[in-house]
Amino acid sequence: MAVASTVHLTTTLEAAGDLSDYRYHFMKNSSGQVTVASAVTDPCVGVLQDKPAAQGRAAELVICGETKLVAGDAINALALITTDTSGHAVTCTPGQDTTTYILGRALEAAGAAGDIIRCAVNCINPARAA
Repeated sequence: MAVASTVHLTTTLEAAGDLSDYRYHFMKNSSGQVTVASAVTDPCVGVLQDKPAAQGRAAELVICGETKLVAGDAINALALITTDTSGHAVTCTPGQDTTTYILGRALEAAGAAGDIIRCAVNCINPARAA
């Protein structure tokens, strides 16, 4: 299992619902609360670190820095990453995936979907993969 460092910037926002099954997933804004990213075009606000079990509960997010993420597919180490439709980390290719945001870089490889890997993320000011 991946081991993340403590070099990151976190914030706490309210959960839009039960997020207890979405630790280490990309989150998006939903009317001032956070919920799981559900489209590759979502501008994500961070990676969930805890397991808030109801709407209105505190959700701790890494918004910039190193964190763990659940992979949505195999990912090469040092590949650029974005979100898939389930908040998982997937590879992003600039110039090809032009409607997605580059949300970070995988710091280690994922062999398959469901692997938890170390990543460096930047959800403060992500760039389009144009």
